[in-house]
Amino acid sequence: MILIVHGTNRRGSLSKPLTDFVTKYLNETSGEEVESLDLAEIPIEAFDSESMYQADRHSSRLMDIQNRYVFPASKMVFISQEYNGSIPGILKLFIDACSVADSKKAFYHKKALLIGVASGRAGNLRGMEHLTGILMYLNMIVYPNRLPVSRIEHLIDEQSILADQDTRNAITRLLDQFIRF
Repeated sequence: MILIVHGTNRRGSLSKPLTDFVTKYLNETSGEEVESLDLAEIPIEAFDSESMYQADRHSSRLMDIQNRYVFPASKMVFISQEYNGSIPGILKLFIDACSVADSKKAFYHKKALLIGVASGRAGNLRGMEHLTGILMYLNMIVYPNRLPVSRIEHLIDEQSILADQDTRNAITRLLDQFIRF
Protein backbone atom coordinates (compact mmCIF):
# COMPACT_ATOMS: atom_id res chain seq x y z
CA MET A 1 0.00 0.00 0.00
CA ILE A 2 1.06 3.59 -0.69
CA LEU A 3 0.19 6.05 2.06
CA ILE A 4 -0.03 9.76 1.28
CA VAL A 5 0.38 11.95 4.36
CA HIS A 6 -0.98 15.48 4.14
CA GLY A 7 1.39 16.92 6.72
CA THR A 8 -0.51 19.81 8.28
CA ASN A 9 -3.45 20.15 10.61
CA ARG A 10 -4.39 23.52 9.11
CA ARG A 11 -7.96 23.38 7.87
CA GLY A 12 -8.34 24.81 4.38
CA SER A 13 -4.64 24.36 3.66
CA LEU A 14 -3.59 25.60 0.22
CA SER A 15 -1.58 22.40 -0.22
CA LYS A 16 -4.65 20.14 0.04
CA PRO A 17 -5.39 20.38 -3.73
CA LEU A 18 -1.84 19.11 -4.35
CA THR A 19 -2.42 16.17 -1.98
CA ASP A 20 -5.72 15.44 -3.73
CA PHE A 21 -3.95 15.47 -7.12
CA VAL A 22 -1.25 13.06 -5.86
CA THR A 23 -3.87 10.72 -4.39
CA LYS A 24 -5.97 10.67 -7.56
CA TYR A 25 -2.94 10.14 -9.81
CA LEU A 26 -1.55 7.26 -7.73
CA ASN A 27 -4.98 5.63 -7.52
CA GLU A 28 -5.20 5.73 -11.32
CA THR A 29 -1.64 4.67 -12.19
CA SER A 30 0.18 2.81 -9.41
CA GLY A 31 -1.64 -0.52 -9.51
CA GLU A 32 -1.42 -0.54 -5.72
CA GLU A 33 -3.84 0.25 -2.94
CA VAL A 34 -3.55 3.95 -2.11
CA GLU A 35 -4.65 5.62 1.13
CA SER A 36 -4.53 9.29 2.02
CA LEU A 37 -4.24 10.54 5.58
CA ASP A 38 -4.97 14.19 6.29
CA LEU A 39 -3.44 15.14 9.64
CA ALA A 40 -6.15 17.82 9.99
CA GLU A 41 -8.64 14.98 10.43
CA ILE A 42 -6.90 13.55 13.50
CA PRO A 43 -8.20 15.08 16.71
CA ILE A 44 -5.38 16.57 18.74
CA GLU A 45 -6.56 14.52 21.73
CA ALA A 46 -5.25 11.41 19.93
CA PHE A 47 -1.75 12.69 20.75
CA ASP A 48 -2.33 12.99 24.49
CA SER A 49 1.10 13.34 26.05
CA GLU A 50 0.10 11.17 29.02
CA SER A 51 -0.28 8.15 26.77
CA MET A 52 1.54 8.91 23.51
CA TYR A 53 4.97 7.83 24.67
CA GLN A 54 3.85 4.49 26.09
CA ALA A 55 2.85 1.96 23.45
CA ASP A 56 0.43 0.14 25.74
CA ARG A 57 -1.38 3.40 26.55
CA HIS A 58 -1.83 4.89 23.06
CA SER A 59 -5.24 6.35 22.37
CA SER A 60 -7.56 4.05 20.46
CA ARG A 61 -7.74 6.65 17.65
CA LEU A 62 -3.96 6.66 17.26
CA MET A 63 -3.79 2.87 17.26
CA ASP A 64 -6.57 2.71 14.65
CA ILE A 65 -4.62 5.12 12.42
CA GLN A 66 -1.42 3.11 12.78
CA ASN A 67 -3.18 -0.19 12.09
CA ARG A 68 -5.16 1.12 9.10
CA TYR A 69 -2.60 3.41 7.44
CA VAL A 70 0.94 3.29 8.77
CA PHE A 71 1.70 -0.38 9.48
CA PRO A 72 0.38 -1.77 6.13
CA ALA A 73 2.12 0.90 4.01
CA SER A 74 5.22 -0.14 2.08
CA LYS A 75 5.66 3.33 0.60
CA MET A 76 4.78 6.77 1.95
CA VAL A 77 4.45 10.11 0.22
CA PHE A 78 4.88 13.04 2.60
CA ILE A 79 3.38 16.36 1.49
CA SER A 80 5.20 18.71 3.85
CA GLN A 81 4.25 22.34 4.19
CA GLU A 82 6.80 24.96 5.19
CA TYR A 83 6.34 26.18 8.75
CA ASN A 84 9.08 28.51 10.00
CA GLY A 85 11.73 27.00 7.74
CA SER A 86 10.90 23.40 8.60
CA ILE A 87 8.00 20.95 8.76
CA PRO A 88 4.71 21.37 10.63
CA GLY A 89 4.90 20.40 14.28
CA ILE A 90 1.92 18.07 13.85
CA LEU A 91 3.85 16.06 11.25
CA LYS A 92 6.77 15.59 13.64
CA LEU A 93 4.34 14.72 16.44
CA PHE A 94 2.62 12.17 14.18
CA ILE A 95 5.93 10.54 13.25
CA ASP A 96 7.02 10.48 16.91
CA ALA A 97 3.73 8.93 18.01
CA CYS A 98 3.88 6.24 15.33
CA SER A 99 7.44 5.36 16.27
CA VAL A 100 6.50 4.51 19.86
CA ALA A 101 4.21 1.50 19.35
CA ASP A 102 6.42 -0.32 16.86
CA SER A 103 9.02 1.77 15.06
CA LYS A 104 10.17 -1.09 12.83
CA LYS A 105 6.64 -1.97 11.74
CA ALA A 106 5.84 1.68 11.12
CA PHE A 107 8.94 2.84 9.26
CA TYR A 108 11.83 0.38 8.94
CA HIS A 109 12.94 -0.08 5.30
CA LYS A 110 9.80 1.52 3.93
CA LYS A 111 10.23 3.88 1.00
CA ALA A 112 9.43 7.58 1.29
CA LEU A 113 8.90 10.37 -1.22
CA LEU A 114 8.98 14.02 -0.15
CA ILE A 115 7.11 16.92 -1.71
CA GLY A 116 7.64 20.29 -0.09
CA VAL A 117 5.06 23.05 -0.36
CA ALA A 118 5.39 26.72 0.45
CA SER A 119 3.97 30.13 -0.32
CA GLY A 120 7.55 31.35 -0.61
CA ARG A 121 9.98 30.66 -3.39
CA ALA A 122 12.01 27.77 -1.92
CA GLY A 123 9.24 25.15 -1.77
CA ASN A 124 10.23 24.05 1.74
CA LEU A 125 13.71 22.86 0.77
CA ARG A 126 14.96 23.20 4.36
CA GLY A 127 11.95 21.36 5.72
CA MET A 128 12.51 18.48 3.32
CA GLU A 129 16.10 18.25 4.54
CA HIS A 130 14.88 18.11 8.14
CA LEU A 131 12.26 15.50 7.26
CA THR A 132 14.85 13.44 5.36
CA GLY A 133 17.04 13.32 8.46
CA ILE A 134 14.12 12.23 10.65
CA LEU A 135 12.98 9.50 8.25
CA MET A 136 16.50 8.18 7.69
CA TYR A 137 16.99 8.00 11.46
CA LEU A 138 13.91 5.74 11.45
CA ASN A 139 15.60 3.60 8.75
CA MET A 140 13.30 4.66 5.94
CA ILE A 141 14.64 4.70 2.39
CA VAL A 142 14.11 8.24 1.13
CA TYR A 143 13.80 8.64 -2.62
CA PRO A 144 16.63 10.97 -3.66
CA ASN A 145 14.53 13.18 -5.95
CA ARG A 146 12.38 15.57 -3.95
CA LEU A 147 10.04 18.19 -5.33
CA PRO A 148 9.83 21.71 -3.91
CA VAL A 149 6.55 23.37 -4.90
CA SER A 150 6.77 27.15 -4.52
CA ARG A 151 4.13 29.86 -4.50
CA ILE A 152 1.31 27.34 -4.03
CA GLU A 153 -1.34 30.08 -3.91
CA HIS A 154 -0.65 30.79 -7.62
CA LEU A 155 -0.96 27.14 -8.69
CA ILE A 156 -4.54 26.38 -7.62
CA ASP A 157 -7.75 27.68 -9.15
CA GLU A 158 -10.98 29.04 -7.65
CA GLN A 159 -12.36 25.49 -7.28
CA SER A 160 -9.33 24.47 -5.17
CA ILE A 161 -7.84 22.30 -7.90
CA LEU A 162 -4.15 22.14 -8.74
CA ALA A 163 -4.40 23.86 -12.10
CA ASP A 164 -0.83 24.72 -13.06
CA GLN A 165 0.11 22.29 -15.84
CA ASP A 166 3.89 22.55 -15.35
CA THR A 167 3.49 21.63 -11.68
CA ARG A 168 1.13 18.77 -12.53
CA ASN A 169 3.68 17.46 -15.06
CA ALA A 170 6.56 17.69 -12.56
CA ILE A 171 4.52 15.82 -9.95
CA THR A 172 3.43 13.06 -12.33
CA ARG A 173 7.02 12.51 -13.52
CA LEU A 174 8.19 12.23 -9.92
CA LEU A 175 5.34 9.89 -8.96
CA ASP A 176 6.01 7.67 -11.99
CA GLN A 177 9.64 7.36 -10.86
CA PHE A 178 8.60 6.62 -7.27
CA ILE A 179 6.17 3.89 -8.37
CA ARG A 180 9.11 2.06 -9.99
CA PHE A 181 11.41 2.70 -6.99
